[in-house]
Amino acid sequence: MLLSTLSVACGTIHILEVSTLWHPSYWLSGICLAIAAIILACTAVQLILLLPKALAFPSLAVETRKLESEIIHRQPAEAELRKSTEQYRTLVKNFPNGAVLLFDLDLRCTRAGGKGLTEVGLSKEQLEGKTIWETFPPETCAALEPNYRAALAGEATILELAYADCIYQIHTLPVKNEQGEIYAGIVIAQDITTRKRMEETLQESGQIFRATFNQATVGMAHMSLDGKWMLANPKLCEILGYTAAEILQLKFQNITHPDDIDIILEGIRQILAGKACNYLIETRYIRKDDSHAWVNLNLSLIRTATGEPKYFVVIIEDISSRKQAFAGMQKAKDDLENRVVQRTKELKHANEKLEYQLFERDRADKKLQDQAELLDLAHDAIVTLDLKNIITFWNRGAEEMYGWTKAEALGKEINTLLRTQFPKPQAKINEFLLQHGYWQGELIDSKKDGSSIAIASRWTVKRDLRGRPIEVLKINTDITERKKVQEALIASSIRLAAILDIASDAIISINQTQQITLFNQGAERIFGYNALEVLNQPLSLLLPERCASAHYQHIAEYSKSSGLARKMGERGKIFGRRKNGTEFPAEASISQLELEDEKIFTVILRDITEQVQTEEALRAANEKLTSWVNELEQRNSEIVLLAEMSDILQACLTIEEAHSAIARLVQPLFPDVSGAVFVISSSQTLVEAVATWGDETLDTHKLFTPNECWALRRGHSHFVSSDRGSLPCKHIHPDSSSSDFLCVPMMAQGEALGVLYLCSQHQGLFTEAKQQLAVTVAEHIALALANLKLHEALKQQSIRDSLTGLFNRRYLEESLEREIHRAARQNQSVGVIMLDVDHFKRFNDTFGHEAGDSVLRELGMFINKHVRGSDIACRYGGEEFTLILPEASLEITSQRAEQIREGVKHLNLLHRRQSLGCITLSLGVAVFPDHGTTGGAVIEAADAALYRAKQEGRDRVNVSR
Repeated sequence: MLLSTLSVACGTIHILEVSTLWHPSYWLSGICLAIAAIILACTAVQLILLLPKALAFPSLAVETRKLESEIIHRQPAEAELRKSTEQYRTLVKNFPNGAVLLFDLDLRCTRAGGKGLTEVGLSKEQLEGKTIWETFPPETCAALEPNYRAALAGEATILELAYADCIYQIHTLPVKNEQGEIYAGIVIAQDITTRKRMEETLQESGQIFRATFNQATVGMAHMSLDGKWMLANPKLCEILGYTAAEILQLKFQNITHPDDIDIILEGIRQILAGKACNYLIETRYIRKDDSHAWVNLNLSLIRTATGEPKYFVVIIEDISSRKQAFAGMQKAKDDLENRVVQRTKELKHANEKLEYQLFERDRADKKLQDQAELLDLAHDAIVTLDLKNIITFWNRGAEEMYGWTKAEALGKEINTLLRTQFPKPQAKINEFLLQHGYWQGELIDSKKDGSSIAIASRWTVKRDLRGRPIEVLKINTDITERKKVQEALIASSIRLAAILDIASDAIISINQTQQITLFNQGAERIFGYNALEVLNQPLSLLLPERCASAHYQHIAEYSKSSGLARKMGERGKIFGRRKNGTEFPAEASISQLELEDEKIFTVILRDITEQVQTEEALRAANEKLTSWVNELEQRNSEIVLLAEMSDILQACLTIEEAHSAIARLVQPLFPDVSGAVFVISSSQTLVEAVATWGDETLDTHKLFTPNECWALRRGHSHFVSSDRGSLPCKHIHPDSSSSDFLCVPMMAQGEALGVLYLCSQHQGLFTEAKQQLAVTVAEHIALALANLKLHEALKQQSIRDSLTGLFNRRYLEESLEREIHRAARQNQSVGVIMLDVDHFKRFNDTFGHEAGDSVLRELGMFINKHVRGSDIACRYGGEEFTLILPEASLEITSQRAEQIREGVKHLNLLHRRQSLGCITLSLGVAVFPDHGTTGGAVIEAADAALYRAKQEGRDRVNVSR
């Protein structure tokens, strides 16, 4: 009321002052006073309108008391608010692993805190008082703004945002006042980078586990503590024949063999008691079809974080096929042991015979050695040559005859050294020598002083145990003076011939080289030649080709006999050959006349053609009476030959030696018959000829399958004759020229080792007796080959390394000493390579010993493929290997080592379908005699070089110093 009255009074005063201010200089102040008066008037009007309400208010004292009461009641709430505010500030300041932001309606940050601010390069000062657009990049603002707006609209949101190489979980919440009005928003940012990465790792691990579990090659499952299946992979379902749903309805007792349940339960109790970490056992499971499956069971326990048992992990490997294979191997082992016992007895007997034969052979070798020392005492020139005509032996007689010393002659080509003149092309002489094993004739050689001498030369081929020629022995006799005497004798013989021409028999004289020196008219009438055509010609001109070598031998033997003459008919019937090529039977007497150091042989020959015809008629009558005697003699001869064949085959040391002897031993048992011995290969897929005789074609394939022979398919002999219409084997040529065939299987202990094949172009040779003989021969050959096969298998086991297939260390030491002795004799070198696999121990530790064995096996195969036939590859020990290279120089040995080092890098090593990567080698090289004169010294030098190669960085070749 008082305020209204005051306003009315003041306004009245201002109006009165305005009315008095009529002068222009007071207009401005008047206007102001007028305005003030209007305002005061309006205020008064409003106060008057509010006067009734003011009168209705309680008294001031009452209001004061109410206000004090509210203040008293509000103080605890304000204290609680201050406490909450302080806690909020402390939380915001120390918020771990993130930040807390408070923003107003303009999206401006009013408060910020949290330890996570510094981790992203922000601070409280950089955020407070600024909007998000002033603080964060545009792409971050674009992601945050919708959440901020949603919070101001009353909606709580959650957002995952990547910022500064971290991932944050953004919680946006509205902030309300007491009236429930939203006046701000709060942002809680939590760093979840570690958690997100752990979730991704966990998700990836889960995917790997599921892939491993589902694609494992062994059965895998989870089993509860009471034995119920909780989870099973497809391989376990395949092993047991159940579906996954069916297995989950079962317990392990339902599929385990009753006899094995208690054993497995005992293992489970040991695991639960903590006595074992896992339990491994071979047991039997029962499949859905009630069949049994042998499995390798591996049981492990999974525990909780507190150590409480949770469930079992079960790994099951199907070993049924392995069990079956083991049973088969055990049976085969038992059979083999029985066979080894039987063969051991036989080999013991054979060994005793072999020892006796070796004793006899050593005695013979000693005798030969003693005889060799006598060669230097001979007056004849004795020379040995290799197959290239290089001189390897030159005795004292050769030095005296030609003038060259042994040192000058050894290693020279003999024909070049002696400038030899041959009576015929040397190629034909060599062909005759290799075919018959000997040659003799007259040569013209030159001495060191250039003079020529006439030589009577005798050549003999020396062969090895396999019948291959290895060197030639020549014995040369100086016959220069003898040739002069012969020329004088020829002149005398012509004069003597005139005296002998009246004889009706042929009178022929020959010298020691069996050249004709006398040919009378009786000889001209019988043979059709004149004397001039045959003088100085060889005696073989008058003999059939088939008889020439035999006549030469007979005359040579006669010249050594003590008798001076042999009468007509003493030698029986011989054959001569006329000029027109026809042959005739004859009787002959021979006498010899010694003139100084030469012998002259005189032959008186009579044509007995008519006498022979008479004898033939008598013989035909006698044959019928003596045929049964001949048959008995033939049987006896066959028995003797069969016994000899069996004895020789049992004495053979190798299968190859037996193969080379079979043809010579079997052919006398079946004369006029061609044949072969075929052996089945170790793969049982091919049958190959190892020995043949007679006709080279044999009218059969030399390589065929077992199914192509009826004898092998039926298990007994199969005879085919052209006059019986029999079914021939498929391996026989359709256009065969033979008429009869016989195939006999070679059986030993119920196993077919091959077939004895015989064929004849004449019918009737394969009588029942001959067929039975063939069966007996096949049995003897089969037994001998089976024994040799077993003997070689045992021998290979004693000298071979079982893992790599290379020779072992014992064989290395024996072979190295042998090669060094041979090289020393022949003045040659021997290379030795020592090689070692780099970092092999680390390889074993990484992939396991089985993978290491696989590497050694592959390396052994690689070395075997990259060595010569004469090289010797051995496993020295562990991952070390040794190569012996006969006749290899240091340069060649180093090149070979480098080739092996480079080649092994290209090996594709796999173990259980897992690539093992590449390997490298360190190699040491040494050569005899450069680095040692004994085997041990050379090995030591190569080993030292290998050690230096490893010290210098491995994967290299180091040559011994």
